[in-house]
Amino acid sequence: MQRDTEAGPIRNCFAVSRILNPSSSRVDIAKRHYFDEHYFRQLTFRDEGNYGRYYSVLVDIGYYLTSCAKVFTALSWNKYGLC
Repeated sequence: MQRDTEAGPIRNCFAVSRILNPSSSRVDIAKRHYFDEHYFRQLTFRDEGNYGRYYSVLVDIGYYLTSCAKVFTALSWNKYGLC
């Protein structure tokens, strides 16, 4: 009986591959209006802003331990400010 050293059940089961997905965005907002309506409480919040800037950075990474198991984590940073 020969032993297959290249591909065995343990090697195929725990083949690790990773996926890294970075993304970023920058948006200039000239004018915005925001209405938040709470019908059950009969309450409405109104907000307005001019010349805003929005930044966003997202990085996520996942490791496939098996075809059915993946370890995944994400890091997100967002900033909104007025110019």
